[in-house]
Amino acid sequence: MNALLRIFLSLTTLLPLLASAADLQPVKIASAGHVAHFLPLDVAIARGFFQEQGLAPEVTYLKAGTPTAQALLAGQVDFSTNGIEHAFKAALQGKDNLRMVVLMNRCQAWFWWWMRGIAPG
Repeated sequence: MNALLRIFLSLTTLLPLLASAADLQPVKIASAGHVAHFLPLDVAIARGFFQEQGLAPEVTYLKAGTPTAQALLAGQVDFSTNGIEHAFKAALQGKDNLRMVVLMNRCQAWFWWWMRGIAPG
């Protein structure tokens, strides 16, 4: 009887977790890799922020920003991590259905320039 009780309790504990995992909506993401300016994506995945919102992230890592932007514009992914220049290029090509979130503020940009010996103006 003890074994049956343990099985029952295990199932009643695990079934809601399995059901909630099945309810997650997949979201396809293209990223240029694990680099500092895309770190918020990695943190959000690691901390479970997508799951809290009912999303199951499926990340595809590509070699650079251009392929990730192309994947987004082709509709192969739901969103991508890119530098701002890819949004400008897309806008110049008449792609006006893009939305963006800027993840680098002035302080981070200054540090990036400083590390490369560039004095910001």
